Amino acid sequence: MKKLFERIKKMSKRKKVQTVIALALTVALCFAIPAFSWFNNQKKIAEIAKIKAPDELYINAAHKEDVINLDMSSINVSQKIPNTNTPITSQSFVFSVSGEWVNSFTLQIEHTTNNPYTYTFYEGVIYESESAMRAAHSDCDTRNADGSLKYVEYVATNVYDSEEMSKITTWPDDGLTITTGQRIFIWIGDEIKNMKNQTGGYLNKATGQRYSDGSTLTPKSYESGTVKDKYADPVYWQLKNIKGGDTKGQPFYKTYVIKASWTGISDVAEDYNKETDIFYISAFVE
Repeated sequence: MKKLFERIKKMSKRKKVQTVIALALTVALCFAIPAFSWFNNQKKIAEIAKIKAPDELYINAAHKEDVINLDMSSINVSQKIPNTNTPITSQSFVFSVSGEWVNSFTLQIEHTTNNPYTYTFYEGVIYESESAMRAAHSDCDTRNADGSLKYVEYVATNVYDSEEMSKITTWPDDGLTITTGQRIFIWIGDEIKNMKNQTGGYLNKATGQRYSDGSTLTPKSYESGTVKDKYADPVYWQLKNIKGGDTKGQPFYKTYVIKASWTGISDVAEDYNKETDIFYISAFVE
């Protein structure tokens, strides 16, 4: 160190100035590079946060109404076709997926195995009146194989969740003028398919299987061990890549019908004349 100072003393004034400047720049770079890296990293994080902002998607009752109007507690498995002894073995409910524009989304339901119903999802088309529906479909009076009607009748409430959907101010014009208390009719179309023409299915339950067999359901339902209770095993139905809005950048809503079926259930029917167990419907972007 002593020799270093002696060499500096022997330097010319010009050399000393150059050395000091070089040392100052070296020290500045030592601080500047980490600082630049930190700010650059924060900028990237901010950009990612902006890009990855959660999409505004909602589950609603028919005609994008508040989900509180989606009531699935009235399933009656003892119902029959009027003036006959022919049982009706399914019941349908209308809901919609709405929100900001997305190219595609995933629809999912979750319930436990003590819920005995089989669920199927269909496209729904809303008509303002029965006459409008009958004008579009000549087979309105023809029932399905399970005895159910080909449409669902619904009384509009026009109650919307203003808090959740406050960001969405402009909805696409669907050509419908629906008032509170008006009876609307939802035609049950084809089963929902995604953009690859695929239908949904359970992720952890085999076709026709209701309860866990102790191995098939366990890996995706629990971290380890055997199924704790065959009546309380969580099962998941899912369909990915469902087409989102038709017009890019514009909010959208799509009407669907969920059919709960008890065809083939051998248990005593009266056991299921009750509210359904906990049942979740969710829509999200992956």
